[in-house]
Amino acid sequence: MKKIGVALCTYNGEDFLKEQLDSILQQTVAVDEIIICDDKSTDKTLEILEEYRIENPTVFKIFKNEITLRSVKNFEKAVSLSTADFIFLSDQDDVWHPDKVEKTFSFFDNNPDIDAVFTNANFIDEKSNDLASSLWDSIYFDSNRFGFDQLYEYIIKKRNVVTGATFCFKKEVKSHVLPFPERSNFHHDHWMAFLIAQKNKLGYINSSLISYRLHKKQQVGSVIQHSAFKKFKNKQIDAVLFKRKKSILFKNKSKKILSGNLKIYTDLQSICQQHQTEISQVISELKLALKQLK
Repeated sequence: MKKIGVALCTYNGEDFLKEQLDSILQQTVAVDEIIICDDKSTDKTLEILEEYRIENPTVFKIFKNEITLRSVKNFEKAVSLSTADFIFLSDQDDVWHPDKVEKTFSFFDNNPDIDAVFTNANFIDEKSNDLASSLWDSIYFDSNRFGFDQLYEYIIKKRNVVTGATFCFKKEVKSHVLPFPERSNFHHDHWMAFLIAQKNKLGYINSSLISYRLHKKQQVGSVIQHSAFKKFKNKQIDAVLFKRKKSILFKNKSKKILSGNLKIYTDLQSICQQHQTEISQVISELKLALKQLK
């Protein structure tokens, strides 16, 4: 049997942590290991975690950081400590749907060549009430228009579409993606998505398998920003970026997006000792895309 693990990071998460942990423990396919790295919480987070560890001593492994690592390096630590064959990333404030693990494993069974998968998510508020729209709606990602083999191009030219809280990957991925680089406004899920998609090993499940909570205290999060005009604009930008048609009206906006992404990967090239070949490839592709728009 393959070992199922969860890498979960906490920081002052007392408000929603119990609901998240309960949803993980109540899966139709049980998880074997929950690695939790706490980033020096000052509220009741550690007390809550200890209660769950006592009730589930073989499942919970809690690590208290001696210094504050913040999100990217804290997830790096949690992932590195996992001994599982399949690792789910989890935030402290969301809610997993009961069949999240089951459906994820069904996906891997049907797609054995894929190393990692992400999903959509529905939005909920602080009281766990459903909100209109979904995670993919908020970033204008239309999965019906982009197959697995197009995810790499989408991520480097448009934006990262992988939200860590929806992500699961095989243990073999760890050696390829660790350590996570630190750059302002660049997160571990983006880094992992880029490297895995570049190998054509990234897939998605076209369903919402978690409820993604929007609240005032979250460190990193999405926002509902869906409108008919923005949807139209994003389709036109996609058409320019992915050579479906030419649009003078959205050419400059497309160039701005490509330039911003080029800056991200140029910065990564300067701070990453590993993956110079992969990053150089992206930089070359983005420069060519910009040249073709002139």
